Amino acid sequence: MTDEKVFTPRRVPQGRSDAAIYFQKTMENCFATLLYEHLLIWIDDLLLYAADIDTYLDKLAELFSLLNDFGSKLSTKKTSIYQTEVKWCGKVFNGQGIKYDPERINSLRTLPYPATACELQQFVCAIIWMRESIFDFAG
Repeated sequence: MTDEKVFTPRRVPQGRSDAAIYFQKTMENCFATLLYEHLLIWIDDLLLYAADIDTYLDKLAELFSLLNDFGSKLSTKKTSIYQTEVKWCGKVFNGQGIKYDPERINSLRTLPYPATACELQQFVCAIIWMRESIFDFAG
């Protein structure tokens, strides 16, 4: 608010604590017709998937249509299509299912013992991220 009038930004101000959450929710609203059945979204990363190639092509066309409708663009340098296995958000997705990226697990295994509170917090956060696959995890 200013002394003249209320200021309403036309875009999400960067650096605000809720900017990422707002952007995530906006992306989910834009792609609601595909979400969780053929599309996963993490901030500005999209993962389109299908059980067979024909369904994939149909959903890919629908994704492109939605991107066009909302004025969004994909980066050709960061876009991969027709992949049978992808690394996304620290996990490997393929026809057999989802597993944690072995490189990330190895990095965690080779970490030195935490020497500071900050290092301990980073380690605990990394372990909590993997809690679904740790037997008897009580966090």
